[in-house]
Amino acid sequence: MQTLHIVSHTHWDREWYKPFQQFRLQLVHLVDNLLVILDQDPEYLHFMLDGQTIVLEDYLQMRMANLPLLQKHIQENRVLIGPWYILPDEFLVSPEATIRNLMIGKQICALFGQRMMIGYIPDPFGHIGQMPQILNGFHMDTACLWRGVPKDFPTLLHWNAPDGSSVLLAHLHDGYGNIAEWPKADPDQSLLDLNNEADNLEPLNPTSHFLLMRGTDHLEPRLELPEHIRYYNQRENSGRRAIHSTLPAYLAAVSQELDEKSIFLPSLKGELRDPQKAHMLPGVLSARMWIKQRNHYSETMMERWVEPFSTWAELLKRGEVAFLPIKEHEKSNRLNDPGPIIHQTWKLLISNHPHDSICGCSVDETHTDMISRFDQVDQVAEVITNQSLTAIQSEINTQGPELDNKLAAVTVFNASPYQKTDLISVNIDIAGEDCDLRLVDQSGNQVSCDWEWEERDFRESNTYQVKNLLGLLTNAGIAGHNDQRLIRAKLGQDPDMPCIDAEFSSFLEPDNQSLESALTEVMGMIMSSDPETLVRVKVFNVATARISFVAKDVPALGYQTWWVLGEPVVEVTPVDWDEDEEELESISNEYFTLTLTGEDGSFSLYDTTNDILFENLNTFIDRGDRGDEYNFTPPENDTVFVPRIESVEVIKESLSEMLILRMNLETPIGLSNERDCRSTELVTCPLDVAITLTKGLPQVNIQVVYDNYALDHRLEVRFPTGLKVDKARFDGHFQIVERALDLPEVDSTWRELPRPEVPQRAFTDVSIPSHGLTIANRGLPEVAVLRDEQGKAEIALTLLRCVGWLSRDDLWNRQGQAGPPLPTMGAQEQATYLFNYAIIPHGADFGSAAQLAQSFQTDLQARVAPLQTGHLEATAQMVSVEPSEFMITTLKEAENEAGWILRGVNLSDASIDLKVKPSLPYQSVEQVNLDESFVAELSANASGEIELLAGAHKIVTLFFRISN
Repeated sequence: MQTLHIVSHTHWDREWYKPFQQFRLQLVHLVDNLLVILDQDPEYLHFMLDGQTIVLEDYLQMRMANLPLLQKHIQENRVLIGPWYILPDEFLVSPEATIRNLMIGKQICALFGQRMMIGYIPDPFGHIGQMPQILNGFHMDTACLWRGVPKDFPTLLHWNAPDGSSVLLAHLHDGYGNIAEWPKADPDQSLLDLNNEADNLEPLNPTSHFLLMRGTDHLEPRLELPEHIRYYNQRENSGRRAIHSTLPAYLAAVSQELDEKSIFLPSLKGELRDPQKAHMLPGVLSARMWIKQRNHYSETMMERWVEPFSTWAELLKRGEVAFLPIKEHEKSNRLNDPGPIIHQTWKLLISNHPHDSICGCSVDETHTDMISRFDQVDQVAEVITNQSLTAIQSEINTQGPELDNKLAAVTVFNASPYQKTDLISVNIDIAGEDCDLRLVDQSGNQVSCDWEWEERDFRESNTYQVKNLLGLLTNAGIAGHNDQRLIRAKLGQDPDMPCIDAEFSSFLEPDNQSLESALTEVMGMIMSSDPETLVRVKVFNVATARISFVAKDVPALGYQTWWVLGEPVVEVTPVDWDEDEEELESISNEYFTLTLTGEDGSFSLYDTTNDILFENLNTFIDRGDRGDEYNFTPPENDTVFVPRIESVEVIKESLSEMLILRMNLETPIGLSNERDCRSTELVTCPLDVAITLTKGLPQVNIQVVYDNYALDHRLEVRFPTGLKVDKARFDGHFQIVERALDLPEVDSTWRELPRPEVPQRAFTDVSIPSHGLTIANRGLPEVAVLRDEQGKAEIALTLLRCVGWLSRDDLWNRQGQAGPPLPTMGAQEQATYLFNYAIIPHGADFGSAAQLAQSFQTDLQARVAPLQTGHLEATAQMVSVEPSEFMITTLKEAENEAGWILRGVNLSDASIDLKVKPSLPYQSVEQVNLDESFVAELSANASGEIELLAGAHKIVTLFFRISN
């Protein structure tokens, strides 16, 4: 007997070809009707709400009165929810965001008493290789998906992660709506259609159970479904029966049969990105690139700054009551117990992660809505980060080495998972300009620095009546203003009224003589003026010195402190750089010599450490694009354009050297009317490039500013490696992925032709055993590794892709539509863009380049502090780990108990002996799953290290309990 499992569902694109609020109205209509059907027809057994719990929030915000009814049907297993918060694009969000997504989904499901324990991911455009391990970490051993599985694989198979984790995969061979429009009005036609789909699946179906998905995008339930199932079972006599089923019931049935009959299933390992039978739509990696850049910034702020440093600040300031609700009045402006706020901020960010949102493949209004969400996330993240760093800094002992004339301490924070060296600049309040500045490290050794005086900074101006001035000045002298102290004041005269200049500082001591003089003058004015007379008060930050230095080896997830000294003024002879032409076109540091070689802005780079010369790096190429938001499609008669240099500026300083190239890209304004070639009309787009070599830093930092005035094109930048290889390495999601350079052979059966562009996160690397080239980026997730005319690898980084359609049906490299054929002028990207990437040549040690690429993802933050006592040392970090193959991916407050979580991944192909040495307080430590459920008790050795074996590609999560 064959069993046809009919699963009623809807696939809910929260925002796509309509904005969120319009689709929400459809959602309310759908769920209203569903509740009526479930109430009135007990034979309508089940309905699946697409595996994402955000639809519950969206609905209940409009229909809160229906909460009891909805909760009843969920608890009775008639409405299936979870496990996700939203259905994401897996490649365009961080792996930690994916874990937060599942965690939030689990928490919402707990409120309703049920959770579907299946990794249901029906429509993402490909799947990351570590997804089976992530699902296992939430106690799920089954998954269900459509895209990315190679043709001719059966409807059931094993999907394995690189670490060996596995899920039983229900492969939706014909999609998540293979009987979407069933049943038909005619019951006999319904019977025929059901059998036809079962016949189609039978050659690929290894068991007697068939999965038939009744639903698709935004489709409502059909109340006549039970009647047609009943009719089918009454009429069908070929050994089949239909049941109104669920995904859990289907997978339970096939699991039992697989065990009982010892049925062999094939396996797939790693990422699923095959486009032969289902579109992969790789153009979404570069559609509306601003979305990818903003998401990168927001995720980086949340994961590397907000969570770890707020955890540290909370533990420092609250000790054993950290992470608990506040019970005492807080005198500082720091938010105690920030966990719930961070949780809500994650929800806001993740609401930008549904695949139609983050992919940039929707109408303009949808993506306009995303801007406000990103803004709100960043606003919260920046405030909590600032509060946390201030709290930590207040506990640092900044007395420093025993030297005279110390003015202030400069503490540099590093949020990356590896130690970081970089050039930083910071403004220091200075009482006067009668000194030279010097910088020393913790041992009192002088550190090279550059500095210059800067004028006082105007902050605000307000008008007051004379009668209020005395109290105003007195209060400012006692309490300060905006967390700064009043340093000096002076009474003067503006053209229209008297004026008081008030200067404030974060740490300078008040100039009592100036303040007393000002107070005397103000008293005189009060006595001699009409009380109603108006006086203007101007607020300034005192004059500062901007000091720059290379902060060397700042510890991962920690900080390091330097000290600024004021010395007697000494005459300095300015450096006279040789101004010959060759010198102007070349910059260098102790690692590289970079020479401008092309009129298109390309350059050669000599790696002095490894004695390797790279040529024609940073070559910009602009091509036409006749595709849509889903697919890059070059015109059949494409032409390539490159920029030309207008001017070159060289800046050589003691700490860094920079080339500034001002270029123009003259490129076609768009496509021809036939869309098979680019137009003959040209437009000029300014393209400026800043190339920097910093002392002590073995990488080339590049910043590009591009004004886009052209339509229907793609801008990329290329880096020839000079290496013949068959594979390249790409930073992925909890792994470094190897992919082949050469594309598979294709024929007319392919739904979409494969493209060389692939997803990346922090970097792409091409290497041979002796050396290689890594290209790091910030928020630029599309890259290709091509072969040049000699067959050598060339890295091509996509900067911008501009198209005018959500979807089109006339692309030569894709069969059919991928969405509605709607114009999307916003996807033409008519704006000014800023791109950041870095070139990192390396020797045999690729790992060092990967660490530099990870550290490139966020800048150091420098903060000035007064000289103070404190119980934190001048250099510290939250935790240290060995070996370097293990990369920390999160340090955050635990979800359900008082404590903190540390997570990371073994990026190597072999098991490692992991050593974790925490500096943050804790009472006990456990290994836990990704959902933070218990795995095993752990303990520290005599050196304070927690030791455990981490398998190859294994994600490891530790819970540090601070109180029992």
